[in-house]
Amino acid sequence: MPAILSIVDILYVETNIIDQLFATDLTLTTDDLDIDNEPHHGLTLRNGSQSALAIIGENGLVKPIKTKQTIGRISPRAGEQTIYINQLMNHNISMVIATGPAGTGKTLLAVSAALEIVINKGPQSRVIMCKSLSEIGPHRMGALPGGLKEKIHPYVACYEGAIDEYLGDCQQGMIHAMESKGIIEYRPINILRGTSIKDAIIILDEAQNINKHDMRAICTRVGENSRMFLLGDTRQSDEKYKVNGLKILTNSELIKKSTLVAHSNLIINQRSELSKLLDNALE
Repeated sequence: MPAILSIVDILYVETNIIDQLFATDLTLTTDDLDIDNEPHHGLTLRNGSQSALAIIGENGLVKPIKTKQTIGRISPRAGEQTIYINQLMNHNISMVIATGPAGTGKTLLAVSAALEIVINKGPQSRVIMCKSLSEIGPHRMGALPGGLKEKIHPYVACYEGAIDEYLGDCQQGMIHAMESKGIIEYRPINILRGTSIKDAIIILDEAQNINKHDMRAICTRVGENSRMFLLGDTRQSDEKYKVNGLKILTNSELIKKSTLVAHSNLIINQRSELSKLLDNALE
C-alpha cells in the first residue's frame, strides 16, 4: 500500500530519481515514488547530500521547484517556506491553509503574497484581512473608542507589521492610499456573516480560535474569483472548550483530496533563537 505522507515530507530516494525529476523530457509520478498524497502536497526528495524540493500536481505528477520564488523583498528561509510560497502564488488553489508554531512565517508570507498579487494586477483586486477577536488569558480590554478601524486595530496590528515588512517603511503613503480605496481592508470576523466576498483574497489569522459553526459561516462567504488564506497554530487555541474549526478542516479527507485546497504545516521558527527556545521550553 502506498505510504501516506505528512506535510512537506522528507522522502529518501535513489539518485536517479532526483536526476529524473529535473530532466525536462521525463516525468515522475506519485506511483513512481510509491506514495499517495493529496494535491499540492510538498516533498523534499533526498539522497545523501543531494536533495530537491517538489510539489504534487493535481494529476499525480511530481513537479520540481527549481528556483526559490521571492515576494517583493521577502525570500524564503527554508524549504517549507518555498513550498508554502508556491501554494500561495498558485492562482488555481482557492484555499491555502498554513498551520504551525509562531514565528514560522505563516502571516508574513500570506500577506506578502496577497499584496504581490493585488499590486501586480493579478486575478484578485483587494485583500481583506480578518482575525478572531479572542484575547489571551481571562482579562478583557472592554469597549474601545473610535470607529471600526480604531476598535479592531489592536487585533490586526500583526497585519500592519507584515505589510511593513513587504513594502518597507518608505511606502506608508502607498499603504494609506490602498486602505482608502478599499484595496486593503481589515474586518473582524463577526461582521462577515451574510456577505458574499468576490474578487478578493481573504486572510484569516489565528484561525485556531474559531469554532466549527463560525468557521462554516466565514468560509462560505468566499464568492466568485476569491481565495482564502487560513492561518493558525492549533497549540495556541484560546477557546479550548469549543470544537476547533481549523482542526476539523485539516483533518477532513474531503479537504485533503480536493484540488482547491493546499495545506502547509510550517515547523521552523524563523523569528529569533530566543523565540524558538521559549516555544520549545513551553511545549
